[in-house]
Amino acid sequence: MEVWLVAIFIFLCLFLALFLGLPVSFSCGGLAAVSCLFIWGPRGLYSIATTAYGEMTIFVFLAVPLFIMMAEVLSFSGIAEDLFDLVYKWMGPFNGGLAIGTVIICAVFAAMVGVSTAAAATMGLVALPPMLNRGYSKQLVTGTIAAGGALGILIPPSVIMIILGHSAELSIGQLFLGGMVPGIVLTIIFIIYIGVRSFINPDLAPALPPEERVSWPEKFRLLWSLLPPTLLVIGVLGSIYTGICTPTEAAAVGALGSLLCAAFTRRLTWANFNHAVKRTGLLTAMILWITIGAVSFTNIVTVSGVSGWLHDLIAGLEVNRWI
Repeated sequence: MEVWLVAIFIFLCLFLALFLGLPVSFSCGGLAAVSCLFIWGPRGLYSIATTAYGEMTIFVFLAVPLFIMMAEVLSFSGIAEDLFDLVYKWMGPFNGGLAIGTVIICAVFAAMVGVSTAAAATMGLVALPPMLNRGYSKQLVTGTIAAGGALGILIPPSVIMIILGHSAELSIGQLFLGGMVPGIVLTIIFIIYIGVRSFINPDLAPALPPEERVSWPEKFRLLWSLLPPTLLVIGVLGSIYTGICTPTEAAAVGALGSLLCAAFTRRLTWANFNHAVKRTGLLTAMILWITIGAVSFTNIVTVSGVSGWLHDLIAGLEVNRWI
């Protein structure tokens, strides 16, 4: 069979499985398993098992559960609540101030945990009700939290970058460094957009009424809440960029630091810790299953000659270098 026909058949099957609602891991892994049976027979299934074993014994993947554990612990540590209280008192008197502060908190969370769901879920609980109660536009509030949460995959440390770095054989440290500037630029763009929209239409994000504003001494007293997240960001990113730790070791530093932060805020209870461990196990299993399925599918695409055909097809296009 022609390689281009094989490519069309493989990708059509993949899109059909995804369209039917089959999870990504089982769509890729199932298609890889069926392809192995057609190509090598029952003995070909052994390659799926060796792929799974090989992926699960990669040292760098140890950072995945550690960063997820860090995110889960920080979600109950009270850091997000303290930061939002700080933002509420400092930025509340300005139109759009709470939304701008929410984006900043999401960026801080992204620099601590590297998991998008952590900031989005936490700010959905912490920031969503107060902003809606203050008359903020529902579209602006939900868009702010969604956009801010997306910074978690771009601002280092990022779990997605760790998986991508391993799969594409790229330096994880350089990926982290490369994601910093775009992450900061996006954060600034979000802030400018909210500020301009709120200035043009104050009804979208009204300022706090005078009776809810606090004095300057109270504002400065709240600055202490910046200490735990600042130390955590310095501990994780600083240890990576100074070469003291690898990303995996920095993840361990972050997990330990998150536990210390939870203990500092007196939120480290057995019930909270037990819930964080269970959630870490579930999310880690999901991510690793997706990795196993994706790598197995990639191996089939390579063996069938589809990857080489795609490479030659793109390389042979007579277009300029930017395209």
